[in-house]
Amino acid sequence: PVMREAGSAAPKKTDASAARATVLRNPVVLRMVAIRALSGVYETIFPSLQLYYFTFVFKMDKHQRFLWLAVSGAIMAVAELGPTPLWAKLFTKSTTAMLYVPLALRMVDIVAAPLMVLFVKDVYVFMVYLFVWRFCNAAFSYWKVAACAWVCDHDGGDREGMILGVFTMVTNLGRAVTSAALVLGLGWAGLRTTICLEDEGVERDACEADKINNQPESLTMYLQVMVGVMAPLIELVVCLLTWEFPIRPGSQMLDDICKKQTESYRSRTSPKATCHIVDNDDSGDSDAAGRRPSTTTSTMSPPQHQTLPQTHIGRSAFSFEVPEAGRESPVCSPPSLDIGGVS
Repeated sequence: PVMREAGSAAPKKTDASAARATVLRNPVVLRMVAIRALSGVYETIFPSLQLYYFTFVFKMDKHQRFLWLAVSGAIMAVAELGPTPLWAKLFTKSTTAMLYVPLALRMVDIVAAPLMVLFVKDVYVFMVYLFVWRFCNAAFSYWKVAACAWVCDHDGGDREGMILGVFTMVTNLGRAVTSAALVLGLGWAGLRTTICLEDEGVERDACEADKINNQPESLTMYLQVMVGVMAPLIELVVCLLTWEFPIRPGSQMLDDICKKQTESYRSRTSPKATCHIVDNDDSGDSDAAGRRPSTTTSTMSPPQHQTLPQTHIGRSAFSFEVPEAGRESPVCSPPSLDIGGVS
């Protein structure tokens, strides 16, 4: 009986799958899931094919590849990290700019990718494209992080962690599936692999050169199409979903979120309490003239060492130490909160 009562008194566990299904039925969450999944796909295409692109499109050996991989990494780092102070200052002043500036830059990248990848097969032009690519995509991260926070504030409640977990899950799932599909696509495009480890000296160099130069033209076309066509198309879909996202600067949904967060902050703010100082001395109930002791009304804050419990909106509570007999004790009336004009 004891164990049965303990089991009945234990809190019931929430069904995680049912909670996830409830979250995914929300259209705003679903739109963000689509944006995050496609962003994971887009961000994986070039990093997964970069080594193969330098090898089979530009016909580079291992020494040249090492050099240009280092150069491309430095270029992309400068393009992405260099304008960070500019984006931070601009987007702090205007949430409208945080939406439209990244979209405009990504449209530039969508147009530049086919022109600089498909029609020009030059490594220096490709380095310029890498700079344009990272520069145009760097600002989008600010909107993506802010939009995920808006979705959590709008629909999260006590499930904000679950929503963020779903966003991370679909992003990583898109990356994993894309990486696997791209490597499999190399085989479908006709990649010929040769093991040159058993050769030495001149024979090994000849084997490596033969492995690079004797690939079918379909492999080169596959790499160029993935980087210059497929990636921009996915980026275009991401831009369209971002443009149609319902929580945006100037929308009623964003205004409601801001009001909700403001009220939540005010409810956690500890107001001052109106207290009456009452003489607790029981030596006499009245003075010589028969008058009752005076009561003084003052405004006092709770002692600094007291911990003020957080309560629901419109209610609060203060706890004070009980004074000794003969000392004045504060008798506090419930504080009032001014939230939205209601006291």
